[in-house]
Amino acid sequence: MAIGATSLTYPSSIDTFATWEEDTDTCVAAMFNDIQASLVAIQTELGADPSGGSSNVVTRLDAIDAVIAGGGSSVGSYTTSFVDGDLSTGVLTVTHNLSEQFVLCQIYNNSDKLVIPDDITLSSTSALAVDLSSFGTISGTWNVVVFKP
Repeated sequence: MAIGATSLTYPSSIDTFATWEEDTDTCVAAMFNDIQASLVAIQTELGADPSGGSSNVVTRLDAIDAVIAGGGSSVGSYTTSFVDGDLSTGVLTVTHNLSEQFVLCQIYNNSDKLVIPDDITLSSTSALAVDLSSFGTISGTWNVVVFKP
């Protein structure tokens, strides 16, 4: 442990530092190095641009909390997995109950790769049909994500 810090343990816990008195205590390079190490640890933990498209990190975290509390999306979304047995002649019927006919739909295969279906028919405000017939028998578990734009 360096001279300036009581402990340097961030991000597992909050770093603590001694209080220094002006004209009483002598500053040494280690004190500044500890502060820099703490700042680097914070930046490393949060990553570049931690606020994303939000005005600040708190706003972004609040929005994420609201999404989680709301069951998955602040704008409305539906996610489910499916297997070949869920298809009827190569077509998957998805009941999303989002009360919106014009939704966005994405399909991910068993390798977690986005695939482009043959067709998507927006049947109603609560359902859509995804044509995957050109894929033949699909293997493994695939996922569908439907969300309001």
